[in-house]
Amino acid sequence: SGITPEMAASPLFLKLWQESVHIRLSRIDYEIHVEAASERDRIAMEIAQDVPILVTGELISDPGGRPVMWIVTRYRGDRCRLSGGAVLVPNDN
Repeated sequence: SGITPEMAASPLFLKLWQESVHIRLSRIDYEIHVEAASERDRIAMEIAQDVPILVTGELISDPGGRPVMWIVTRYRGDRCRLSGGAVLVPNDN
């Protein structure tokens, strides 16, 4: 059994993943932009050629600054709203 989209969407997923693979993560850098949809995007999202997409990227690094994970998510530009939040987890040290 692998990681399902529902599991990955959980706000606790990253913390649980860190614990299971014994890696500490310390920083997340975000990138958000709008771009024209590619043919692949248009087919997957069932959108017209003139509908832009919102693209988010997250670069996650360990305490030494080494990149550990790069996550890219693409959203329909005509049906999305981006809002944010954070789950604060106490430091166990």
